[in-house]
This record gives sequence, structure tokens and C-alpha cells, in this order.
Amino acid sequence: MSLRFWIPTLFIIVVFGITIPAMVIGDNREDTGGGGGGSASASESDAGVGGDAGSSEAATGGGGGGATANAAGKEIFTQSCGTCHTLSDAGTSGRVGPVLDEVKPDEARVLAAIKKGGLGSGTMPANIVTGKDAQDVAEYVSAVAGK
Repeated sequence: MSLRFWIPTLFIIVVFGITIPAMVIGDNREDTGGGGGGSASASESDAGVGGDAGSSEAATGGGGGGATANAAGKEIFTQSCGTCHTLSDAGTSGRVGPVLDEVKPDEARVLAAIKKGGLGSGTMPANIVTGKDAQDVAEYVSAVAGK
């Protein structure tokens, strides 16, 4: 194949395969102030088992804890995920990743996607958010997607 084919092709691969995920990661690091750290393994193993997001929020928050987790999850989602994903509750209209209102993922599915990353046209980086931030996003998305 000719050089006329490879130069534009490589440019597109670099822009969509490296630049966009790097910008998303950079935005995430700036907006969250360095992340939370800590281990989310206990919450990840229990995520989505035996009920909906509302029951897990009540178990972790007590009283109004679910609303706090949803507020934090919504803010993190809007800043870190909304550039690529559409979610009506968050007011985002990304066109790269799946429309979460159509997918209606449960908490475990959201956590798995965050941990593994994605293989779509924008290639979501693995661990785009971690720890408590990832848990908050998973609780939020599973509670509002498709509603």
C-alpha cells in the first residue's frame, strides 16, 4: 500500500487511540485532585449481588448515605465519563462510548467496565477512576441509567 494511505491512517489511530484517552485521563486527574486510593475489593466483590443499587447504598450509607454517594458519583461521572458516554440524568451526550440509558448496567457491570476499560471506538482506559470514586460512579450509574 502507498504512503498516501498509511500517513492518514496512522494519524487517525494516534488521535483516537492515544490522544482522546490521554485527555480523558488528564481531565480526571485534574478534576478529582489526585484520586482516593484505598481498596475497593470488598465492595467490588459484593457489588450487584442480591439486589439493586438502592439496597447497597442503604447498606453502605445509612440514612441519607445513598444520596451522598449518588451526588459524588454523578459529579465524578460527569467530569470523567460524560465526554464519551450519554446518560440523561447526568445531562451528558457523549458519542464515543455506549449510551448507558440503553445498556442499563448493574453496579457490578459498571465496576467491571471501569476496571477493564473498553474496546470501543474511543478505547476507554482501564481504571479511569479507582477506589471509592469507582464505587460511587458504579452506584450512581446503576441507580439512574434508563430511568
